[in-house]
Amino acid sequence: MNFYLKRAINSSDSLLFLVYEGNASEEIVYRLKGTYGVLSGKISLLDERENEMARMVQMGTPSLSKFSIEIPGRRKAMLIRNLTVPGGSFVMRCPSWRLRGTPVSGNFDLVDVDRRVVLTHGVDWKQDVYAIQIQREEDVILGLCVCAAVDSVILGENRAPVVQRP
Repeated sequence: MNFYLKRAINSSDSLLFLVYEGNASEEIVYRLKGTYGVLSGKISLLDERENEMARMVQMGTPSLSKFSIEIPGRRKAMLIRNLTVPGGSFVMRCPSWRLRGTPVSGNFDLVDVDRRVVLTHGVDWKQDVYAIQIQREEDVILGLCVCAAVDSVILGENRAPVVQRP
C-alpha cells in the first residue's frame, strides 16, 4: 500500500501531517493532530471520520525523545531517539523493528527481526511529500505513526501530524 505524508502548513496548531493513499493529491485518509508542551506532546492518528486509530505520547527533546504508541487491541510500541550515545539514533521496542537507512535525510526502511522490509519511507521532492510503502495491511497504523514520529522529530516542529490516503 502506498501512502504520502505531507506536512500541514498554515493549518490549525494541532495539525502536523496529512496522509494520502495512492497519490498526494487525493483525499486525506488520516490526520495526525495533537498538542505539544515544552518537553512533551500528545498526538492522535484519526481516520476520515475523526475516529482515533492510535495515540502517541512524546517525551523529551529532539535529540533525546521517546514516543509511546498505543493502538487498540495491540501491545504498546515504543520509539526512542538517543543522539547522546555513539551511533545513537532511533530504536524500536515492541515490535522489534529496526530503522535502516538515514532518517535525517528522510530515506529509511523499517525491517523486522528477520530483516524483512515492513515499510519504506522516502522523499518525493517533486510533490514535497514523504512517500511511504507499507507491505502488510496490519502494519499500516503503526507504520504511519512511526513515520510521523520520526518526521516530526527530524523536522523539529512542535506540531502534530496528519495522515491522508490518496
